[in-house]
Amino acid sequence: SSPKPKKLSYKETLEWDGMDEAILKAEEVLDEAKVRLADPTIAANATKLQERMKEVDVAQAEVDRLYARWAELEEKQSLS
Repeated sequence: SSPKPKKLSYKETLEWDGMDEAILKAEEVLDEAKVRLADPTIAANATKLQERMKEVDVAQAEVDRLYARWAELEEKQSLS
């Protein structure tokens, strides 16, 4: 017999409850980083361009991480 799937812990439930807001905030940060990257005044400045590209990469990684965690919590919740 396989072990019974666990329900969300208290901490995970709190995380789940705040996930929508966290994702929205992370997406806003990503959008703002993309706007800063598109600033034509930095197009000729390689250093600034690289800094802003890194900001976009970091923001995108956070959005991706939050969506992956959301999917993980959703799956765990649906199994219980």
